[in-house]
Amino acid sequence: MTAWMRNSINPTSCSTMEYQPCMVHAGPFANIAVGQSSIIGDRIGLKMFDYHVTESGFAADIGFEKFWNVKCRLSGLKPHVSVLTITITISISGINPVVCINAFHTDTKEEIVVVRKAAEAAGARCAVSAHWAKGGDGALELGDAVMEAYEDPPEPHPPTIKGVPKGWHLPIRDVLIYSGAKFLCACAGTISLMPGTGSDPAFRRVDIDTKAGKVQGLF
Repeated sequence: MTAWMRNSINPTSCSTMEYQPCMVHAGPFANIAVGQSSIIGDRIGLKMFDYHVTESGFAADIGFEKFWNVKCRLSGLKPHVSVLTITITISISGINPVVCINAFHTDTKEEIVVVRKAAEAAGARCAVSAHWAKGGDGALELGDAVMEAYEDPPEPHPPTIKGVPKGWHLPIRDVLIYSGAKFLCACAGTISLMPGTGSDPAFRRVDIDTKAGKVQGLF
């Protein structure tokens, strides 16, 4: 992995179509990895700008869990606001949730009202966004909701409010330890892991010369 990523250890500086600065570093694939943008990119963004938005992939059940329990613990950084796209939840992590309705032209006003009422009833701020069609102008309501959430920090909740199933057990046949990524992988039933490799994959013979900066063992 080091040999493959030796030229990409630093974030790539890009811009949006509206010329807003952004950095691309690591990716949100939480089903096969930690699923977060890099800590390096976050720290650079926090040094350069008044606010920094980072992405966590694969919803609250995978990506956000790893963001909060792995990335935040390692980096020591704590977000002020969490934006959840079409995920209605309550604030159980000590930060303000903002539900973003990714509105399309096929959505009816009645459907949007139902989602908004459910989100606000759960204690979250809610905003309708059409950034996919209008760019930044379509996300103004979302931006206002995020700033309001940032300026109004939530009261800490006791851990007893978390939802825990009763009378139900998930059989786990094995637990794999990924010490480098700092998380455990619980294997249930006949689930298979990806990607698959042979018993002696070629990557074991690939290395990098730290003095010369050259990759070895490719051929």
